[in-house]
Amino acid sequence: QETPMMLAAMRRPGMHKDKFLEWVFGDDIRMTGYINANMKNEVILTHDNRFLLYDPSIRIINMDDAEVQKTWEMISDEDRLKAFRDIGVRYYLRIGMEEKHQILQRAGLSDWESKGYLLRRYQAGDNVLFKFAYKSIMSPDEQTFPDEDEVIINVK
Repeated sequence: QETPMMLAAMRRPGMHKDKFLEWVFGDDIRMTGYINANMKNEVILTHDNRFLLYDPSIRIINMDDAEVQKTWEMISDEDRLKAFRDIGVRYYLRIGMEEKHQILQRAGLSDWESKGYLLRRYQAGDNVLFKFAYKSIMSPDEQTFPDEDEVIINVK
């Protein structure tokens, strides 16, 4: 029995592998490429379950993980933000279709960009990589991360 990957068109798409992957997976593969090139040794909170696509040095914390579920019951955004800081999360990757997912409401992140807790770092279609703005809840003595002068690098 033939599988799709046994077809000659899938084994040798006739174009560069990266172009082929971008054609098939679109913005997702552009985001993955950006993260792998620029986020080595970082900790990223996300609902993306495709862990094997990311560089092994990147620690992915899933929105469903037990350490994140503990924040669901927190009423204060500041307490939740401190909890994310305490588990070492520096970035949040919002993937397409997540905006309507119940997990985003449970984690309380849906309006954090407008509150200044999340700063856009990179965007590829519906996928957005944010940096947590921990300085917004820290006293000057606690501020250990560099300045948060983040900008959108690419918007499609």
